[in-house]
Amino acid sequence: MKKNIILVSLVLVVGLAAYLYHAATTIQETDYEPPADQYQDLLKDDRLEDKRPVPFDAKLVYPLTIPFQGHDWQINLSSAVIGLDAPMLLPDEDQKLMELHPSYADAFRAVRDRGQVIPSVSVISGKAKQVDDGLYAALDQAYYSGYGKTLASHVELIKALYDRAGRDHVAAPFLAAGLSLAGVEVDVADNGKKQQLISEFKKADPEPLGFYTWNPTLRRVWDFMRFFQKPFGENDEVPQSLAKLLANDDKLRKDYKKAVQFYYKLTNPSDTANLNDLIDAGDSGSNRSGRPVAVFPPSSSNEVRLFNRLFPMGIPDNVDFMQEMVRRIRSGEVELKPGPDSGWYDYQTYALETLLRPEVAQEGDKLVLSKLYKERLIGAFKALLAKHRETHIREAEGASTAPAPPPAIAPTLRIEPCPTVYLRYARAYAFLQNFLQTTVGNEALNDLHGLKQDGRRTLSLSSELDYMTNLFYGLYLIAAQDIGMKPSLLPDEPVDQSKSLKLANEWLAKAFEDPDLAVDTRIIVPVSSGRLGRHWATLGVRIAKLRAWFELDPQMRMATSSPSETAEWTTPRDFKAAEYLIPVDEFSEVARSEPLTREDFRAICNRGKTKDAIVRMLDQR
Repeated sequence: MKKNIILVSLVLVVGLAAYLYHAATTIQETDYEPPADQYQDLLKDDRLEDKRPVPFDAKLVYPLTIPFQGHDWQINLSSAVIGLDAPMLLPDEDQKLMELHPSYADAFRAVRDRGQVIPSVSVISGKAKQVDDGLYAALDQAYYSGYGKTLASHVELIKALYDRAGRDHVAAPFLAAGLSLAGVEVDVADNGKKQQLISEFKKADPEPLGFYTWNPTLRRVWDFMRFFQKPFGENDEVPQSLAKLLANDDKLRKDYKKAVQFYYKLTNPSDTANLNDLIDAGDSGSNRSGRPVAVFPPSSSNEVRLFNRLFPMGIPDNVDFMQEMVRRIRSGEVELKPGPDSGWYDYQTYALETLLRPEVAQEGDKLVLSKLYKERLIGAFKALLAKHRETHIREAEGASTAPAPPPAIAPTLRIEPCPTVYLRYARAYAFLQNFLQTTVGNEALNDLHGLKQDGRRTLSLSSELDYMTNLFYGLYLIAAQDIGMKPSLLPDEPVDQSKSLKLANEWLAKAFEDPDLAVDTRIIVPVSSGRLGRHWATLGVRIAKLRAWFELDPQMRMATSSPSETAEWTTPRDFKAAEYLIPVDEFSEVARSEPLTREDFRAICNRGKTKDAIVRMLDQR
């Protein structure tokens, strides 16, 4: 009888456990219900009455003038508020605008006779994307191969670790397998284990993605670094044995620590422990934190941490992960502001925050945005975040006798008015420049050049970082001028405003002739892996409409008026809307079992031509 009771109890316990496990799995896999309206909290027209009044500032005169009746008129936008809309494209009228193009320059050429085309935030970020790829590729290749005394070769570091271990060491097959991927063959006692590790890596890891297909060295960088990024198994003896070797060699440990921390700043810190963490934990080299361990840990990011928290048991088929990320950034649940340990990737992502939260931008009270324009900004955020991730995939006083002002004026925009985005990009480049100067040194930065698919970039890394920092400060100042916003820089922010403005104006005058904007911009990047991993893709460049008008009146005066602050300003009699065309990226999230190289992805885009057709060919759900 007693045995029967115990048996029944066990059956009930096991049954309850199975039920609870099934319920938990079901919730994770099937009970996710996406909201009917993707961004209900975001997609509402702004109201003018919700904006804080901006005081009139007589000194803040728009740099351009409007000719009328033989006089030049100045505009003062300091207390004006500009409305922005992104009118829907109509298939019958706007078919030409809806066509997808490989590059921003291609899209510009296709529509330049149809209206005024100005650079969008996507175009400006597209310029940055080419610089970023070239810079990251050059640094990754230089560190892998070694650069004088500044950057100790990753390969030589692992080779020195192998030499210290010896052919019979428990870690020898692991180190030898990684070295083999770099083209360096060493002898090991357990050659079978070495070959097994190589085979397992090649079977599990995708072909090089992004710019790592540009040359044979970058392909080896991909394989070598990805091999040493993989976390060890829970009961693997290798990480502890390697930690002990490093602990007994001060130079090796110093070189190793510098290599790990370099990528913590070039991309981001890691949630995975490194060998130095094991040493710091105590003489035994035990992993007391419980975190996985890798030789060169992969950098983490806001999207990865959110993904792992939301879907620990796998992502349901009906989930749009980017949608969830946008919602949580908007609500404040995901904080993008860089912390003291953040790397360059966090700074780049933070630059995009105000595309989702325009109300927190410096220009928040100067712009009234329609819900369609907010939807345009969300689209920009998606595409630009995907592109940044792919880079890091390896991590106007008139006197009473003056003629009347022009009968109607409209806002004059030279670029899409996202000044806070441009300012944060400038600060991201400044952060990267300061970091590289202290770690790599000015001599190396003056000698190294960014890479591109067919060779190397013209400017040195030092010159290009200086150029991009000043360019984005200049674009920030121009965007601020366009909406009549007083620039807000930090007291100790070292910005030569005249130099930056001159540089940005020179670039804008010939922006669509910039070779960087003629480069194919289409990319696909995995965000998660598994049976149907999520991939973010930019399918091509199309043209969007941008409409701008005054919600609150600007002030005007003749350019020959007294520059005194007490000079009289007058309100124009009438206003009109300005119509612009802006090149934008077409973004999509797709589910696939295997990643694609840039070349294979672009071949699919060329065959599909339209967004719907391309997504059908990509999505395996």
